[in-house]
Amino acid sequence: MGDQRRRCLAEGGNRLRCAPARSVRARRLRRVKSLGAALLSLSLVAACASLPEVTPAGELDLTLREVVASRAYAINPETTEVSFVAGPSPAGLVHGRFAAFDGELTVNDALTGDAVLGTVLDVKSAEMQNEIFRDLLLGPGWFEADVWPQARFEGRLAGWAEDGSGIVKGTMTIRNIAREQAFRLILTCERVETCPERAVGFEGHMVLDRTEFGMTRMPGLIGRDVQITVTGQLIME
Repeated sequence: MGDQRRRCLAEGGNRLRCAPARSVRARRLRRVKSLGAALLSLSLVAACASLPEVTPAGELDLTLREVVASRAYAINPETTEVSFVAGPSPAGLVHGRFAAFDGELTVNDALTGDAVLGTVLDVKSAEMQNEIFRDLLLGPGWFEADVWPQARFEGRLAGWAEDGSGIVKGTMTIRNIAREQAFRLILTCERVETCPERAVGFEGHMVLDRTEFGMTRMPGLIGRDVQITVTGQLIME
């Protein structure tokens, strides 16, 4: 114990008051670090606790593709949802939806599966229950929506698989970076009253490596893979 601390204690000071300045600063720094870690843990727990489970895709009625008209279908925004999930756990650390989007499926020949799909997402329309993660998603190292406000996919359906699904192969463009990407498409009449005369239900799934599009922030915490799921209805134009 130093002479200065002995004199302080002799004059009635307590241990904290008489502690060296360096020791006090170290205690404060530990408290700040502990508080920061606790706040981060609470935000992650709150985000994960509020995340709904991703619903698996249903199976296609194999006869549906035989009655789907060869014409253009528009994505109905009133009955369609575009959701995304990223993270190492099944629920994901980053989870939300895009509220604004547009798209069209042009079926040139329904029987052979000759079709073209085009979609555009308004990145700034992202909605998440956790605002911390939303700011992260739209900022640098992720979408950087102020600079690149849209994400775009364009591709061609290469044909129907035996399970009734189709693989759309095309190009995904995010942050003005274009990469080849596959989109799994399933058509269905489930819960669609006017199917297939006027509308067709659909589900689409895509998994992309976000680092290939320059979204490299926090790879250890959130991971690289992002799953995009589109469910809704296509209506005849």
